[in-house]
Amino acid sequence: MARFLLQHNAFEITVSDRTSYFFTFPTVASAREGADKIAGLRPGQLIVVDTRRKLDAAEKLCERWRRREISNFDYLMGLNVLAGRTYNDLTQYPVFPWVVSDYESKTLDLTNASTFRDLSKPIGALEPNRLEMILERYKTMAVEADPNMPPFHYGSHYSSAGIVMYLLIRLQPFHNLHRMLQGGRVDHADRLFHSIPATWKNCLINTSDVKVIRICE
Repeated sequence: MARFLLQHNAFEITVSDRTSYFFTFPTVASAREGADKIAGLRPGQLIVVDTRRKLDAAEKLCERWRRREISNFDYLMGLNVLAGRTYNDLTQYPVFPWVVSDYESKTLDLTNASTFRDLSKPIGALEPNRLEMILERYKTMAVEADPNMPPFHYGSHYSSAGIVMYLLIRLQPFHNLHRMLQGGRVDHADRLFHSIPATWKNCLINTSDVKVIRICE
């Protein structure tokens, strides 16, 4: 079962040529009924991916990556698929992590550790000053103990339809979808995606920006 708009009311079928078909339903019950009916037809080579099979597939995928049988892209894309992410749902669009931290040098020194970000920490914890502000906000909210607003570290989620459209605005259909959010017009230039280095910098210093890199089509 795939998620649509953060609800378990959809499922996706992927065929051998990697074409996928995404079906959404008004309720979880109707989605399960639809999936059961398709499974009941017993189409050839149908594999239902449940939690156990996902774990087995993830282990095999990781082993293939370790043996360098697949690229980094294929490995991460495989994890996205197993996690239920899909190109067919903006709220569950595939995500890639920031790996490189040097977006200024003309040539990257891959032997220099500073070329890469610290993957042991989330994006929100990479910059000390911002981390201090985030932790202080959490402590303040915990002390106030507002029942309608539980304490949190990050004020935004790393994955949302708005972020997908922000990063892919120069491609269709994302350009028109973005305009739909702005009253039919493109947003102000200084709020549009225009630079990977600038986006990376903003992810380090902005207390509400925890974007991850999106896959471009």
